[in-house]
Amino acid sequence: MNRASAIGRLGKEIGIGVLLLGLLSCGNINVYITFEAPKAEKAIKAINDQVFESAAVRKDTAPAGKEGKGDQDKKNNNKAAGEEEGRLPATPPIGIGVVWAAEADINIETPVIKALNKKRAERLPQLNAWKDKGVIGEAMDGYVARVPGSKLESIKEKKDVNDLVSAENQDRKQIMLEILKANKWPAEDLPKLQELFAKDMRERAAKGHWVQIPDGRWVRKDLDK
Repeated sequence: MNRASAIGRLGKEIGIGVLLLGLLSCGNINVYITFEAPKAEKAIKAINDQVFESAAVRKDTAPAGKEGKGDQDKKNNNKAAGEEEGRLPATPPIGIGVVWAAEADINIETPVIKALNKKRAERLPQLNAWKDKGVIGEAMDGYVARVPGSKLESIKEKKDVNDLVSAENQDRKQIMLEILKANKWPAEDLPKLQELFAKDMRERAAKGHWVQIPDGRWVRKDLDK
């Protein structure tokens, strides 16, 4: 290697070293954590469990302040499950620049998610009533939608259904964005969360409710093939 080439290579190495030092001193470093579908699926299931369990509690006609041993056992079990599923293994150490860590910290106990789930639990009976009528179904993108071909009798019903669908979808999207934010996943992973959300909601759907399967077809659960 001649002298000129050696000097040129040394200059490149010095330049790279200066760039790394600059990154170390810079406060605006983008840090991302690798998306892990199994853990994300577990988090989504836990989030939706909260909604369905809260809605079930609201339907309970037991007098306030009185609960049997079975109720207390169920609460204790739910609390234990929440403690286990609410927060999975901690984030590993962060390096420099754009970093993809090995494990995600699936945090579902943020104030935003709790507030959104409270609204979803309050809304669930209305959604189920329209699902029973075949008007609203679970779409393959993780949101609810008007079932194609479904009919409503009045302008008021159309408005009520549209408002209900819009409110639910807005809350679901905010929950998924909050999951991305809390766990430092990039926005590009939103479709992956939507797919997992849709899968969980299809599995929860009651027999005869309309769901959109991954190939795009709308079917009545456990009735159509």
